[in-house]
Amino acid sequence: MTEGSVKQSVMLYLIERRIRIEEAAAIVKALEGDSALGAIAGRWEEPEDTLSYAERFALIVQVRHRVINWMNKYRENHPARCLFTGES
Repeated sequence: MTEGSVKQSVMLYLIERRIRIEEAAAIVKALEGDSALGAIAGRWEEPEDTLSYAERFALIVQVRHRVINWMNKYRENHPARCLFTGES
């Protein structure tokens, strides 16, 4: 079985954590233009397994950061917030 793209894997990560598809799409769209992703920027359509462990970790850190910023701006009381902040 082949792995999905980086974009698909980020979408799945978000959806598995109770982010609705349309919310995940908005977050990914914002991430695609984020220069903070450095070497990962522009690699959204590449297979996920082309990323090194360090790149995957950096990507998830940026995804979590972007999700919290998105929630702060659009849905402060999002029911999935604790899955990204670690709050209980």
